[in-house]
Amino acid sequence: MDLTRFALFVLFNMAITYTAQSTGFLAGATCPITIAVFIAPVISVFLSAFGFSNKYADMPVIFKPLYNISYFRSTFHGSFHSIYGLNRADLPCDDFYCHFRRPVKFLREMGFEQYDMLANFFWIVSFGSILYAITVLSVWFKLNKRGQQKELN
Repeated sequence: MDLTRFALFVLFNMAITYTAQSTGFLAGATCPITIAVFIAPVISVFLSAFGFSNKYADMPVIFKPLYNISYFRSTFHGSFHSIYGLNRADLPCDDFYCHFRRPVKFLREMGFEQYDMLANFFWIVSFGSILYAITVLSVWFKLNKRGQQKELN
């Protein structure tokens, strides 16, 4: 089971790498370079704020849609669940009292009890693929626009 956990952990991290790269490519393809080097990290930091630091129940209503679309959140939950979920056995602890000896308690404390790994993995990859498609379309339109301007001159 440890190989499965490791493989899922690596798979989720590769998926976020794919999606983060597509975000950077889209920013670079659609914005001037001086703005693109600023806007891509800002978008990433903004989305990461809705994945790591807040629980869904504690979030203001206005930010809940951003929490739901954050691919950082999906990856964090998937990585976390691949380590502590999937009916993991109790963790070794020699202390008299170990609150998080049972991984289920850790998942419950973080609010990750109900998590669909497959659906969230497909969400991350689909989001990245959509961003790649938009990037390709924007580059295609820019190149065609440039070609049409040369024909007019």
